[in-house]
Amino acid sequence: MSEAAINNAYDATGIFLQNKEDRLKYINREMALMDYRSGLAGAEERGEVRGMDRLSQLISKLHEEGRDAEIFRVTSDTALRDRLFQEFRL
Repeated sequence: MSEAAINNAYDATGIFLQNKEDRLKYINREMALMDYRSGLAGAEERGEVRGMDRLSQLISKLHEEGRDAEIFRVTSDTALRDRLFQEFRL
């Protein structure tokens, strides 16, 4: 990657990080993905990959609909997760 491209990416990151709302959405999404990946690793050991596939589909659908705030919550709130599974028919 060229130095100019790196500088452009660095500048774009600086601009993005100045917007508090976008930064918080990004952080929440990244945390949810980290939780998902961590859970997936443990689920594979317990043979629960199928359930994690449903969670992955749910997270994708929530993100597509701009409901990023709910992504983090579904990783720990089973009642919300079950309600959303029904809503999205997963």
